[in-house]
Amino acid sequence: MKSRPSSCLCLVEVREFVFNLAYSSEPHQQAIALSKLKEMALFESICRNHLRSFAGNALGMVTNITTAALLERLQWIFLRKQQIGDVRRVRPSWFRGQCGSVWRIPPPVLAAPKDFHFNAVQVFNRFAGQDSWDRWLQDGTLILPGIFDHLRQVEAEIHGEFDMYAFHMGEQPTLPTMGWMRNMYHSGVQQLVYQDPRLWALTAAARLDKHWRLIAYPYNAKNAVAGQKTGFLHLDLDLKRHRDDGLGSNMV
Repeated sequence: MKSRPSSCLCLVEVREFVFNLAYSSEPHQQAIALSKLKEMALFESICRNHLRSFAGNALGMVTNITTAALLERLQWIFLRKQQIGDVRRVRPSWFRGQCGSVWRIPPPVLAAPKDFHFNAVQVFNRFAGQDSWDRWLQDGTLILPGIFDHLRQVEAEIHGEFDMYAFHMGEQPTLPTMGWMRNMYHSGVQQLVYQDPRLWALTAAARLDKHWRLIAYPYNAKNAVAGQKTGFLHLDLDLKRHRDDGLGSNMV
């Protein structure tokens, strides 16, 4: 019989503080946030979810690590909270984007291209099927079966590449894998997908700004097996920055 997970035992003040915390790239504001949280409770008494929320939102830290490692890093940073700028330079791998703010600043606004225009409706109807544009506008999502069927020609090579990365991936017993290949970012099949012209065309057509000069950033692959827990809830959008600066408004 499986035991039911216990509910969060964090103090109400801690939960409200973490939930209402707004990200600031200013080191002194981050130092204040660290001090306030420390006054409320010891870091080790805070549950993993709220600890990750605080580290990610207040400091821009990488939080997909074990709880023990996250606690150790937070304690180390707390002792040096007045030199957070130096901490980022000394421990860049602890922070997202190597500096903790590179993905949070509003992206530059590119001038509208003068020499190239395209019809988004025609792009959708050509690559996603007739009436797909209307379905996209109505539902905001599309399932396109078979769009990558051409990769079946190299299916054996793809399986071999996944096996190679799986062989070299270090195990993290206390961190749920959830099917993620945490060492697989630049594989051959991933690059084939990034460079697929249909994916690029549909992405550009789906964007509100219709920018077609896009950059694909690498992300770890997934290799889930039957019976493995893979579900999670995550909103990859800073709602306050979206409201104030429009950051993420063109995200597909």
